[in-house]
Amino acid sequence: MSKKNNRKLRHQAHQYALRKEKEEREKQQKKIERKKQNEETLNIMKKLEIDSNRKPQAVSKLGATVSNKKTKRKGVRLRKNTVVRGIKIKDAESKKRVKEILAAEETMRDMAE
Repeated sequence: MSKKNNRKLRHQAHQYALRKEKEEREKQQKKIERKKQNEETLNIMKKLEIDSNRKPQAVSKLGATVSNKKTKRKGVRLRKNTVVRGIKIKDAESKKRVKEILAAEETMRDMAE
């Protein structure tokens, strides 16, 4: 019996297609729900006349959910022969010193916020 006429393989392929279709439908449904939720949030913000510069915590207290978008900070590249904060990276030891300095600056920045 050839592979193309194998009943078991056809059945498995069909089940796989059905499963993928169902997952795709669920993903689309979640996307639609998120979109509706964002529209509701925007409507609430417009009603309260909150400008976009303010933190969204005031809106979240009213029952709407607003996601705080975190900006990803691109760190300093710690490559060999680069100078960071006055220290030239030559080996693992100097790289470790620079990492400690950057970590200390990060903690100071977090404490200031």
